[in-house]
Amino acid sequence: MSNPLLVGIDVHRTINAVCVMDGQGQEVAPRFTVHNNRPGTHDFVHRMAQLMLDGGCDALHIAAEATGWYWFHLFLSLSQDPVLNQWPLVLYPVNPRLTATFKKTSVDLDHTDLIDVFVVADRLRLGRDLPAPFHYDDTYGPLRFLTRYRYHLVHTLAREKAYCLALLYLKASEYTRQDLQPFSNVFGAASRAVLKEFAPIEEIAGVPRFHFDQAKVAKFAGFKWRKHQSANFQAEETRLTRTGNRYLRYYFCEAANAVRMRDADYAAYYDRKYHKVRKHQHKRVFSIDDAVGILFLELISQIRRVWRWLVNVSIAMIYVAPTVGQIGARRMGMPMAFRLIFVTIACIALVPKPSAKTRQSM
Repeated sequence: MSNPLLVGIDVHRTINAVCVMDGQGQEVAPRFTVHNNRPGTHDFVHRMAQLMLDGGCDALHIAAEATGWYWFHLFLSLSQDPVLNQWPLVLYPVNPRLTATFKKTSVDLDHTDLIDVFVVADRLRLGRDLPAPFHYDDTYGPLRFLTRYRYHLVHTLAREKAYCLALLYLKASEYTRQDLQPFSNVFGAASRAVLKEFAPIEEIAGVPRFHFDQAKVAKFAGFKWRKHQSANFQAEETRLTRTGNRYLRYYFCEAANAVRMRDADYAAYYDRKYHKVRKHQHKRVFSIDDAVGILFLELISQIRRVWRWLVNVSIAMIYVAPTVGQIGARRMGMPMAFRLIFVTIACIALVPKPSAKTRQSM
């Protein structure tokens, strides 16, 4: 009668939790963890070999949740290990959904690594509907990864092109019509040159519609928190409504963080706010207490004054500067996206710092 040793592994980026049991579901050793690296794998192999000898087992079955690729190096090392291959060795990369569904059959189990790994080992003991055992072929393995990566790239490129065509339709609805299309490929070199030449750079300056009102900008960006109050209780931790423009909210936070990394005053402000709270420190600095609203309202208020001058200077640098060092942006074929980034960075750099009174109010 077969007497396999059943091993469940819960893999993570840095550690692996291990549970070992026999065919009757009795654990033959305390649950333990090892590092998810070469020394940790060697430790695991020596422990399994000792348990195989002590228990008189005639086969070794190992199952691990296929979480990302964290399991791959472990399984590849185990499949080639001469110590474990003294016995019949079977490796099962288990879909996490399989163990998650099986866990529901148990009552009141917590979510911890040492409990989850027991569920993996117990699911292996059940044995029904297990995936195909792990097998790696040195010839077809790399080809498998490359073809899947190409599949990913092709679909990503198609999705981005569709997104670009939708935006292009807003600017020139007839540009992509098949019967009127002047170019055989909208994304060809000739078409891209036309788009770069005639896309006006001033279109990104549509900010006066907010009338420079802080509340309007904050509401439009979605910087509004729900209130949670009952009697004398006032919750300190509340969630964003997330009903505003998520793109604007994202770039507000990204730009505020960029200013923190380059401006000593804002870096000091960040440190003060960061150490005032215990949770969500980074998010609170750039959102709570109107930090983002104050910072960018001052930026917006200055854009109106310097915009025309900034556009002229930027265009001069992009189109006239090629003679400087013979490496000008025009001669290098700088894409329009890079030109817009240059203008944005220059705009942030030219905005004066807030006054001391404004910083104190923050």
